[in-house]
Amino acid sequence: TSELHELKANPRRNANGLCLEAFRDEGRGSLAWLIVQGGSLKKGDVIVCGAAFGRVRALYNDRDEVVEEVGPSTPVRIAGLDRVPDAGDHFHVVDDLEEARRLAELRRDRGRTESLIRSSRPRTMEEILEAARAGEAQGLPLILKADTPGSIEALRGELAKLDHPEVRVQILHHGVGGVNESDVMLAAASGAIIVAFHVVPEERARQLAEAEEIDIRRYDVIYEVTDRIRLSLEGMLPPDE
Repeated sequence: TSELHELKANPRRNANGLCLEAFRDEGRGSLAWLIVQGGSLKKGDVIVCGAAFGRVRALYNDRDEVVEEVGPSTPVRIAGLDRVPDAGDHFHVVDDLEEARRLAELRRDRGRTESLIRSSRPRTMEEILEAARAGEAQGLPLILKADTPGSIEALRGELAKLDHPEVRVQILHHGVGGVNESDVMLAAASGAIIVAFHVVPEERARQLAEAEEIDIRRYDVIYEVTDRIRLSLEGMLPPDE
C-alpha cells in the first residue's frame, strides 16, 4: 500500500504513533507494543502514551531482539513506562521527563473527573443489596482492573450480557495493572466496588481501601466474576408481589 500510494514519513523528527497492545511483565514491568508512524524512536527517549509516561529503557523488535532505534512504519515493544497504556492510545516523544509527567497526570485527572458520576460514601456489596430490598432503583457500579487488555475486554463482554430493565452493571472505570490509590479514591467518591482480576492491590492502595472501607473483590476465573455479579444483580431485584 505504501508503494502504491507513495506514502512517506520523516525519520528525522521526534517519534509519534499508536499503542497496539500492552501488558505487565513480572520481570520487566509495563511493556507496550507501539507502531511508529513518524520520526524515529530511540533508547533513552522520553515518551507520553495516553496516561502513561516514562523513559524508553529498551526496545525489542518482533523477534524479541534488542534494538537501539526504529523508524517509521515499524512495530516495536518498549519497556520503561510507569503504567500499562490502553490499546489505541497515541504516543509522542517530549523533551524531558517533567513535561511527560505533567501531561500524563493531566490526562489521568481528566479521566478521573469524567469517571465521577456521583459523589457518595463508599458502599459494600451487602449495603447495595440491602438498598435493593428496600425498593430503590439499582445500578451496580464497578471498577475493573485486570492483568491484560484482553482480560478487560472479555470481562466487559461478559458483564454486558447481564442485561435487565430493573438492575444493571455500571462500569465506571477499567484499566490494566494492580489496584492503585487512584482506583480506591474513585471508588470512595462514586460508591463503586473494585473487581481485581488476576491482579493484587498495591500496598498503599490496600491501606487506603481499609481506611476508606472500600470493597475490593479478587478473582482468578472469569466465570467466578460473572457468576458473583449475576447473583448480586438477582439479589438487587425487588420482590414480585
